[in-house]
Amino acid sequence: MATSKGVNSKFIKGSFWMTLGNVTSNLLGALYVIPWLNWLYPHDTIANSLFSKGYQWYALFLVISQAGIPSAISKQVAHHNALGEYSTSKKIFQHGAFFMLLLGAIFSLIMFSLAPLLSAGDKRLIPIFRSLSVAILIIPVMSLFRGFTQGFSNMKPSAISLLIEQVFRIFFILGSTYYIIKVIKGNYVSAVISSTFAAFIGATFSLAFLLIHIFHHRKQYHLDVSVKKSSLSTSKLFVEIIKQSVPYIFTDSSITLLFLIDQYTFNPAMLLVKHYSEDQLNFFYALFAANANKLTTIVLSLAVAMAVSLTPLLSSMITKKNIRKVRHQIRKILEIFNFIIFPASLGVLAVATPLYTIFYRYDTLGILILQISAFICIFEALFMVLCAIFQAVYLNITAIKYLFLSVALKAIFQFPCIYLLQEKGGIIATGLSLTITCILMFRELVHIFNLNITNFLKRTIGLLTSAIIMMFITNFVLKLIYLIVNPTDRIKAIIILIIGIIIGVVIYGFLVFITGLAQFILGSELINKVKSHLHLK
Repeated sequence: MATSKGVNSKFIKGSFWMTLGNVTSNLLGALYVIPWLNWLYPHDTIANSLFSKGYQWYALFLVISQAGIPSAISKQVAHHNALGEYSTSKKIFQHGAFFMLLLGAIFSLIMFSLAPLLSAGDKRLIPIFRSLSVAILIIPVMSLFRGFTQGFSNMKPSAISLLIEQVFRIFFILGSTYYIIKVIKGNYVSAVISSTFAAFIGATFSLAFLLIHIFHHRKQYHLDVSVKKSSLSTSKLFVEIIKQSVPYIFTDSSITLLFLIDQYTFNPAMLLVKHYSEDQLNFFYALFAANANKLTTIVLSLAVAMAVSLTPLLSSMITKKNIRKVRHQIRKILEIFNFIIFPASLGVLAVATPLYTIFYRYDTLGILILQISAFICIFEALFMVLCAIFQAVYLNITAIKYLFLSVALKAIFQFPCIYLLQEKGGIIATGLSLTITCILMFRELVHIFNLNITNFLKRTIGLLTSAIIMMFITNFVLKLIYLIVNPTDRIKAIIILIIGIIIGVVIYGFLVFITGLAQFILGSELINKVKSHLHLK
């Protein structure tokens, strides 16, 4: 039986690889925006708005076309591996690949056909939706391959494939945009269409890597030798997978559904306040749905990495009916989550001015919305991790219940918040809905597993306090710097941002070290290694 130390080591190792893949991928996905928007200027904000609107529906279709099967397969493979039923895992992989190809083709065709309806009268969006529909052909099967390797608690291939996908996607985006705008002097809509088609290019190279990896390591994944014959028929196997996968459709699309509410209600709600032109409304929408969201996605990727890493581990523990270890692991997951997400979110809030200036040019409203988004990102990330925990321990219906609650609350808060707070209302409505939902989800988790939360809450308060102190000190120092260095200049903003990051990391690191929080949460062995490298006693 795996020791608690071994399980934590697996989780931390898996989280490391998924964090590396997700964060680096999303960081690259944010950095390319700088030259991309520069080339599209003065249509940069409108182009970003169109790009974002296309991707919201693309993300939803992607979730539906995958039907949650990759996550469910990761969970099922981990379950059958724990029982030594490797031939069942092999059967899941083989039949799943064919099924995902079929689903991809069906939903690609549906999205292509529905493009005029989804555009809501904006003809510029039709070719954007159709260019994205092509990627849906292959991304479902690519995601299945990732789910299969994750079922063996091997996160490295997924992390590398994420990077490959992003690198080739960005290469195509920048290359095609430069050619259209600078070489042939084309229009910004054509550049956005080519940029969204890049999703297909990136996915193709990522899929090729995963195919080569799985073929090369087929013995590691027991694709050559059956250790134990499967007692399940193919039909029963897929009934079980579909039963497990359907809830993932809802929970994986949760944040996307909240953004889609913004996409179709933000403009009508703003028009109730004041008469704005379509370009003005698209500009306001882009500030939070495209600009701020692009930057906070880097922070959210930390939560995604944890959610992906924890599912097979918790599923294995549930299979072995080891509730004590499940209880311990849930607490450890949430503690590591707090340790990372508090400084990441509040750090973005502290350096919002130089960060926004570097990516989008200085804009006071845009910076304010980024600061609000950075704080709300804590609850977006927590919601994703809590959903993953509920599903990993087979509480699928509970997870779906809270998804519907978050969507309902968002719909209730949307118009009042926009009416009162205008441009900031949409993101505030999202924050309120997720805050209430997360509190209720955590309370139910505590009740179901009888979690002892006294010490957990003490450590949470300690981490949050450390992050808040870091945020205030960093922000104060940067404001002093603004007195002598102009933060509206992009080059100077880069220097200010680097100074801010260094200050934030040093202060937070110092606080969690002297309070003992780092040692307790990450383990004394890891902390001693860090101290040794830094030549600290």
